[in-house]
Amino acid sequence: MKRAEGNPGKRSLENVIELPPLKVFPKAPAGIGKYARQFWNHQGRAIFNVGLLTDVDLPAWQLLCESYQRMRTAQDKLGDRTMMEITPSGSKKHPLLAIIHQEYGLMAGMMKEFGMTPVSRERVRNEKGPATDELDDLMKAHN
Repeated sequence: MKRAEGNPGKRSLENVIELPPLKVFPKAPAGIGKYARQFWNHQGRAIFNVGLLTDVDLPAWQLLCESYQRMRTAQDKLGDRTMMEITPSGSKKHPLLAIIHQEYGLMAGMMKEFGMTPVSRERVRNEKGPATDELDDLMKAHN
């Protein structure tokens, strides 16, 4: 990855292990939820197609997909409810907002690792060049 990023730190790359990208897009693991499976297949296909998914990335990719599952499930459960709850001691934020916020944070950090944010895509390179076009199109389609 350092070679692909242009070695920004200028450290020696003699001992850096380059892992080959996957040759076949992997099926989503059994037992993950509907939203996680959709994320795995759609966004995973995009990073696979630009050569940024290796075998050792799969556990981290699954964690990102499961975080997306938890965030979407919490959003569904929150639905049209008010963001505040009235309790005997006063009003407070709905508890599901904490889950949504936590998963957003986890997802944002993990998405950077996979080159799925605008700034991280500027750094991510592979033999095909910048990993921007397909990922940019994918992110625009979901906004």
